[in-house]
Amino acid sequence: MANVSPSVGVVGLITDGDKVVNEEEELLKMAETESLVGVQEDDTPTTDKPPEGGDGVPEEEKNPYAYLDREEFSSEKYKIEVKGLPKIFGFKEIKKLLSNKLNLNPHKIKTGKSGASYMFVSFKTEEDKLKALEVLNGYKWKNRFLTAGVAKAVEDPLVAKRKRTFEHVDEGVSGFRQEDAESIEDRIQRVTIPWSTVPYAEQLQRKMASTDTIVCSMTSKFIEANFKLRDKYKESKRICPVDEIKPSPVTENYRNKCEFSIGYHPQTNEKMVGFRVSSYKAGSVAIGPISHLIHLPKNMVKVALAFQDYIRGSSLKPFDPENHEGCWKNLTVRTSTNGQVLIILLISAKELKPEEFLEMKNSLIQTFSNNDPQIASCFLKTTETHGQQQKNVPTKLFGDDYITENLLGLKFRISSEAFFQINVPATEVLYTTIGGLLESNPDTTVLDVCCGTGTIGLSIASKCGQVLGLEMIESAVKDARENARLNELADKCQFFAGKAEDTIDAVIGKAQFKNIVAIVDPPRSGLHQRVILLLRKCEKIKHLIYVSCDPKLAMQNFVDLSRPVSKRYVGAPFFPKQIIPVDMFPHCPQTELVIFFERKEMSDL
Repeated sequence: MANVSPSVGVVGLITDGDKVVNEEEELLKMAETESLVGVQEDDTPTTDKPPEGGDGVPEEEKNPYAYLDREEFSSEKYKIEVKGLPKIFGFKEIKKLLSNKLNLNPHKIKTGKSGASYMFVSFKTEEDKLKALEVLNGYKWKNRFLTAGVAKAVEDPLVAKRKRTFEHVDEGVSGFRQEDAESIEDRIQRVTIPWSTVPYAEQLQRKMASTDTIVCSMTSKFIEANFKLRDKYKESKRICPVDEIKPSPVTENYRNKCEFSIGYHPQTNEKMVGFRVSSYKAGSVAIGPISHLIHLPKNMVKVALAFQDYIRGSSLKPFDPENHEGCWKNLTVRTSTNGQVLIILLISAKELKPEEFLEMKNSLIQTFSNNDPQIASCFLKTTETHGQQQKNVPTKLFGDDYITENLLGLKFRISSEAFFQINVPATEVLYTTIGGLLESNPDTTVLDVCCGTGTIGLSIASKCGQVLGLEMIESAVKDARENARLNELADKCQFFAGKAEDTIDAVIGKAQFKNIVAIVDPPRSGLHQRVILLLRKCEKIKHLIYVSCDPKLAMQNFVDLSRPVSKRYVGAPFFPKQIIPVDMFPHCPQTELVIFFERKEMSDL
């Protein structure tokens, strides 16, 4: 799976293969980094307001700790700080200590930077917190005596900003200053497609320069991990040849999936379907328009605007992530080159009575199943009380279970939540590049790790005798199997559901041929280390093709593939033989890298 996200800015857009940087994932991310959920003001006045201070601003709206007094769960209420940790320890090690050995039921663990002697631990109840304080105070671990105390809760950054700046903000919403020189449209464009004003030829030059920097860094890290490489590469900064970047065949209207946030315009206070003007941590949950963004297909924008008109006519409000009131959260729109559109609406239904929920569903069906705009499939998904998505699959309101896409002469079925590359013409370039690295050999098994809907494995199936795919999302595996059947490739292509680290060993055992080529296309953070170790261990794998949309995050994978043989790293190492950059995201700085690894004995270096 290819995943890229912008370094700053808009929340609620997708700037990568399938990484949805949306309101819902923002909540989860904030929780993991000891932050809080954001805020969204109402679009209608209310007479039931908290007491105001002398400045006319309700005190609750200026109190960055007010969230602690609400009924909703927050682990910030039950957080402790542990000091006296040893300089060197692993996260899994401390987790095992707290959970297994001491039975403390930690909810979240956040360690400091490398070498830090402290960490924060959150719990679900006051009882668990008090037990942890008692057990950890004076506990001896690795010849260090630990101390534990109650930790101060984190401020709600949006409320904190409101407290600091409210008197300087004109009437609007969400902390957006109307006197800012940059227009809302320009801000949205700058963050979503920051290179949209740069000629495409120059964009490619920049991406080649960025690739060269990454390859030099990779070479340096390889040498650090394997001293025998020092003499070989002391005169060269690049461990292998790097091809010229392959451009995207299209540079406009190429995104086939986006997740739009729902909220309010920062100046007009109108209900909006679009992208966040700024990030939550920067103090804004205001929503800006999308019609001017050149990377979005016209039919996608048309659907988003149609839904915007719909919610403006609805009495239901956008979801307020500060107090968890309201209904509308975000809208995912998927399109295909066949003209099909699939939408997933995410809502908070906790305030809706059963009859109101049914009425809303019927209204959505009546409004959007009339082919104007043309929508092939419509799904509805709800969230838990505290804002997190339920694990159940979306409920179909009308239409097919999937849309279809054509790719390299093959037909692919894409269900509502399955991964599929976001730029189809560039994906054909990417998959052709991958296929070009393979020698046609009917006695070869291709191991497709993180296979999604089976697109890579099926597209190169003609060059091998067997394809074995692994994917953790069951609906995507179901799609992959159906795609194999649709393209008459089911006899040589099999797909298995489960985490790669749990299933790869068993799947490798199903290989019919001694020669195995592994193709991995993982999430942006890379493969689980257990997968790397198993790939190293399987001597039948002589070549490995690694598709990375974020080489910086996946760098540790590259290094571990090349480490010398040891008790932990069994099997001869893999070394890059060729690196090919492919532009999947015009107007954005990210570049997809195809890295062709070859297994080599140390004596052959």
